[in-house]
Amino acid sequence: MSIVKSDKALIVFAKAPVPGKVKTRLTPGIPPEHAARLYECFLLDSIPLYQTLSDVSVLLYLESESDRGYFEEHFPDLPCYIQEGETLGERMKGAFETSFNEQHRRVIVVGTDHPTLPLRTISTGYQVLDAYDDAIVIGPSEDGGYYALGMRTIHPELFQDIEFSTSTVYEETMKRMVDIDVTVHVLPKWYDVDTLEDIVRLQNDLQNPELNGSVLTHTTACIQELVDASLLNPSDK
Repeated sequence: MSIVKSDKALIVFAKAPVPGKVKTRLTPGIPPEHAARLYECFLLDSIPLYQTLSDVSVLLYLESESDRGYFEEHFPDLPCYIQEGETLGERMKGAFETSFNEQHRRVIVVGTDHPTLPLRTISTGYQVLDAYDDAIVIGPSEDGGYYALGMRTIHPELFQDIEFSTSTVYEETMKRMVDIDVTVHVLPKWYDVDTLEDIVRLQNDLQNPELNGSVLTHTTACIQELVDASLLNPSDK
């Protein structure tokens, strides 16, 4: 399949589903192999879902070169880039800069830890970027971070001197936006699946077609595997 070139880009930060290196907050409640399997199912469901966005180029940004083989095997039609920088902020800033340099004009970055996020939420982000030349869109996470960030031009101050992967990332980022003369649109708050409690919530949400339940086939099967292995109690639903 040929790569669709669009002035809209969706940067997807991801890494290969290696046990012990992904979803580590789920252990020891769930063994590393099962945690990695769950993360792989998020990849197998979320990335094809992102690809259904109209006129949007999906770009995979991988944590390291060692991840490339997995993604080239499973998503051969998508370009793979390697994240560059010491901090998450530096890596996101670099990804935005590369996308803008490649003539993308409306760029959003997301992860793969929130499979139930409705696709219309990302579509709304692009609609805002279409409507305002100076727009920034941000999707707050329930843990204090953000699951999506989009813009039409690079704003380095949003990535500098912020302690990422903490509960104050969204708050600090919003404070930086006050000093930028831009239109800020906040998307609905959502959750990442990082804990056993989040998996129970995911288990319930998979029953709702509006939360992608009808298309998250790999994730649904993996949840059933956890139940069958007595790692998740079906009575928690």
